[in-house]
Amino acid sequence: MHWSRLAVVLSLIGSINVMAQDSHPTTAWKAGQFVIDTARLVSRSDIILGQPNAAPAEAMPMGNGRLGIAVWSAEGFTAQLNRADTLPHRDSPGQLMIPGLRALTSAKDFTGRLDLYNGTLIEHGGGMSLTAYVQVFTDTFVVDVTGADPNVKQTAELRLWPPRTPEATASAKTGILAQPGSTTTAPEHPGIPSAPLLPSQQWAAKCPQP
Repeated sequence: MHWSRLAVVLSLIGSINVMAQDSHPTTAWKAGQFVIDTARLVSRSDIILGQPNAAPAEAMPMGNGRLGIAVWSAEGFTAQLNRADTLPHRDSPGQLMIPGLRALTSAKDFTGRLDLYNGTLIEHGGGMSLTAYVQVFTDTFVVDVTGADPNVKQTAELRLWPPRTPEATASAKTGILAQPGSTTTAPEHPGIPSAPLLPSQQWAAKCPQP
């Protein structure tokens, strides 16, 4: 090998060694333990809404392991409530509609994001902002809205489906729509013995008044 070629080869090897020494490790294992930014990692899978999710099949899921919510933008804002312990038929606790949010969900500048790490739906549009989530310990569905016109009266509608016959009542600042279930025993099903229903398993939905 000519000396000129040998010099070139050695020069290249030296450059590769310097680059290897200067490179930073990409592993999450540091100082004897894994170091992971969990929130940032999960947020990579956040669901982005470029337009209103008007169909039930496009509903955004939220919940705390007991109370599950499916949210879409029909009728302004629609939320389907579900639980696994409304025995014996696991009937839905109800459905919530907020017509006044049409100004948000039908706005040309509408944007939405389902924050998977925090279990929160965040929407913006028409000068309004919405943050919706299920509280971890109280099984409460929260819809926090800012930017609404204070001169426009806001309403919320609660529904239960036929043939169920709910009763509407009010207590202080809370409106209640409920169909009490039996507190004795549930109807028998083939192969499944009847079981008592607890008062907490009555079907109900609540909406705080303004």
